[in-house]
Amino acid sequence: SSATNEYQELSDFGLDLLNQLGNWCDQLELIETRTALDEVIVTLGLWAARHLGPLHMIEPIVDALSKVANTSSEPTFLVELSQVYREIADAVTPVIKQDIDKSNPGRPWRILNLNYGIVATRSHQPEIMEQAFAQILIRLPEDAAGFFTEGMEQMDVIGYPDHVRRVMEKYFELTNNPTLH
Repeated sequence: SSATNEYQELSDFGLDLLNQLGNWCDQLELIETRTALDEVIVTLGLWAARHLGPLHMIEPIVDALSKVANTSSEPTFLVELSQVYREIADAVTPVIKQDIDKSNPGRPWRILNLNYGIVATRSHQPEIMEQAFAQILIRLPEDAAGFFTEGMEQMDVIGYPDHVRRVMEKYFELTNNPTLH
């Protein structure tokens, strides 16, 4: 309907304005304001995902999400954030999900899904990791092997618990093992 389109335009416009505000915060080094703004951007992104249909302008949301993720190492918070990642990614417009032009490694769709996998891992919850990892296989098939290789290296560097390591190993073997058992 035309009302839905108007709301989508408004949410894109709102995200664009918040993004511009964020750029000013960065230039003026208003760190606390920027942090608060990132939370607003994530909240607006989630609201738009739930109420307005497909998300078109995802770069500000992806940037804000990664900053919010870096502010906490608390597993309970990271569980909640994983669900936000999942909802945002699921709501992205099909044309972005098709991911036709893979030339830019910094494209928001790729960053969104890789960061979803990282946040899910940091949540230490196997079920949430499984959800995120399955999406990486589907959405970023050419990145999967590298992602899980790096994940295995992190298991040693950070010393993740065994139940977390087992999930990472499963996907590592799935994507990095040329021989079938």
